[in-house]
Parts: sequence; C-alpha cells; structure tokens
Amino acid sequence: PAEQRAAPAASMLGGAEDLAAEPHRFTFVTGTRGDDPRRVIVGERRPFECPGGGPSFSFDRINDGFCDCPGSGYDEPGTSACAGLADAAEPLFFCGERDSRFLRSSRVEDGVCDCCDGSDEGPGQRQCPDTCRELSARLQAERLAVDRGRKLAQGMLAAHPDLAAVFGPQTSAARAGRRDDGALVAISSSTLIAAFGSHDLQSDDDGEFQYTLSPSRCTITQGSRKGRARRFPVGSKPKLRRSTGSIYFTAGSPCQNGLSREARIDLACQPHDQPKLVSVVEESTCFYVARLETSLGCL
Repeated sequence: PAEQRAAPAASMLGGAEDLAAEPHRFTFVTGTRGDDPRRVIVGERRPFECPGGGPSFSFDRINDGFCDCPGSGYDEPGTSACAGLADAAEPLFFCGERDSRFLRSSRVEDGVCDCCDGSDEGPGQRQCPDTCRELSARLQAERLAVDRGRKLAQGMLAAHPDLAAVFGPQTSAARAGRRDDGALVAISSSTLIAAFGSHDLQSDDDGEFQYTLSPSRCTITQGSRKGRARRFPVGSKPKLRRSTGSIYFTAGSPCQNGLSREARIDLACQPHDQPKLVSVVEESTCFYVARLETSLGCL
C-alpha cells in the first residue's frame, strides 16, 4: 500500500537538492550506469513506466524498496526488492565507475561486500572497506599479462603457418563476436606440437586420476595416480571450435553408456612459453573438461 511506503533515501536518487537545482540533467540513481535512461527520468521528474507496457508511476518510487515492475524489476536497480525473479529478468546492480561490474540484485544488501567501494550494501548496512585501489591494480596486472601472452602467441603464429591457419584471425574474430555456427576445424599432430610442444603434458591437480595430453599422438589419456589401473584414451581426433577457442577430442575408449569417451580443452590465458594442463574433471558421464593455460588463450 502507498501509505506504507518509506521515502527513498536521498543517496539512492541523488538527493532532493540535486533534483530541485538541476531538474533537467542526469541525476545519480544507485545501481545504474552513467548513461542509464532512468537517470534522465529522475532528473526531469517525469513519470516512470515499466518496460513492456507495465504500470507507470511517479519517479520517486524508483529504489523505494518495493518491486513495482514485477516482470522486470526495472524500478529497483539499487535494492534487492526484486531479487528472485527469473535469471533473464532479475535486475542488475551497477557497482560504479571505479568497479564497473554488474551484480544480480540478490547480492545487494545481503551482508557481503561485493563492489570494491561497498556501494552494494548501501547506507546503514554493513561497513565495507574500500578496495578499489587494489582492484584497479589487479585488473591492470591482468591486462598487462594478457598483452604479454598475446605477443607470445602472435610470435608463435608467425613462426608456424599451420598454427596460424587454425588459431589465427578467423578464430580471434569468431571468439570476439561469439559467432557459433557449430563448425569444428580439424587439428593435426604437427599443429598440436607447434601449439603445446612435443612433450606430454600431465594434469597438475591432485585428483584421483592422472590425465595426459599427448600432442604428438593427438590424444588425452586417463590413468590412476597409484599406477595400478591401465591408461585409456578419453579422446582423440582433436578439432577446434572457433567461436569458443576450445579443442574437442572425440572417439575415445568405449564407455559404460555405449558411447565413446570425449573431452574438451578450454584454453586459459597465460603469459608464459610453457603450457600447463591445470585440471581435468569428468563433467558428465564419460565427458571430460580440461583447463589448459597457454599464451594461445590470450588471443
């Protein structure tokens, strides 16, 4: 009921003095980015309308803690009032220019400091330390690492034309646009050797099984770390999916479900010459997912 509504905190809408002084400018609204149209609505004190022909109401009901747009939560970008909607509809909270991340509204005012400046917890909530300087330094270090890895990878492509044919501009463009036509590009043993070296790579995790990627044989095999079980292939015949940069291995040894074992290798950016098989997990019955750190993952 309207009579039970509390007036939105001044910090949520930017302060009443801002609205009175400059009503026709963008006005700060908690949880929104600088170019968000909701800032114009508040700044001009226009009626607010829910997307898709939903109800309309006065601008001061934005961020008032009530979910007036139940289908989208569009009126509550800065609170958790509309949390619990379907993933596609749950509103997102913008941490701010110093952080630039978007959070699901269920993470707003939940007692956990997610944004580097603690803006997701709001006034009167948990006191959050300002970690934006540390976040900025970490992101800068990550960007520099990606740049170094990309330069290494580009050197590899220049030295190996067959490698460039598989991991070159077409793959980079497909990954950037995430265009997935389902096409897989076959990879030869010489290409795998150029990409990951001629020596076998063994998984670095401490799981029950030891996995080995053999570029020269174009296979991934599984064996017991205790050495008692025989090794068997979980995949061969590698192919690259350009849109994701992942390598798929099929035609492994027979599985109990009557199908053949298969595996997928996801490439992660690492600015070093030597690739590293970080982990392999059986994601579903007889389907394995590996994480391989390599400079090719930086492309």
